[in-house]
Amino acid sequence: FLESQSVDSKGVIKALVTDDLINFEDLGVILKNDYHLSYPFVFKHNSSYFLLPESLEAEEVTLYKFENFPQKPVKEKTLLKGKYYDSSLILVENIWYLFTTSKKGLEIFWSEDMLKSDFTPHPMNPITTNLKYSRSAGAPINISGSIYRISQDSSGVYGKNINISIIKKLNKEIFAEEIFIKDYFNNKISKWNLSGGHHMSIAEFKEKF
Repeated sequence: FLESQSVDSKGVIKALVTDDLINFEDLGVILKNDYHLSYPFVFKHNSSYFLLPESLEAEEVTLYKFENFPQKPVKEKTLLKGKYYDSSLILVENIWYLFTTSKKGLEIFWSEDMLKSDFTPHPMNPITTNLKYSRSAGAPINISGSIYRISQDSSGVYGKNINISIIKKLNKEIFAEEIFIKDYFNNKISKWNLSGGHHMSIAEFKEKF
């Protein structure tokens, strides 16, 4: 899933599928609106698949549910109203945490039921206002019980680099993290990221749909 944008047009969400990580079949546009869409965060909960794209221009954070994954995402619920960037959800100990960024900085909201309950601002908001760490560069990643938060370093240039933090404490009252890897792309320069690094995603490889 990716953002696709042509000159003088709004961003749309497209999807591709592969069964060998070499050859990709273009499934075309799966979500288009009259406002810009980007940052497609896709996840599975129970037996359903969901999409949470950035829709800053619409001034809302909207959750979509796929009717026929990976096609036909249908609007399920507006999670937040306002101008928020690069939002992702993670479920920790039966609580949903929404990581997002506003003009205030990095913010966290929580809900006991993402579909039925409102999201409540975390009492420590804004978590950070530092431009090196305040904007997400991908969804939080749970690896063997440890949660890592990827942040975009936009302190000088948009998408300059990314940093990876490990979350030490996350509940409805407390958030604490520490730097795990700083300036991740410094020692990983390739042709595609000579100018920096904006985003990192990790996906488990599964069979073709």
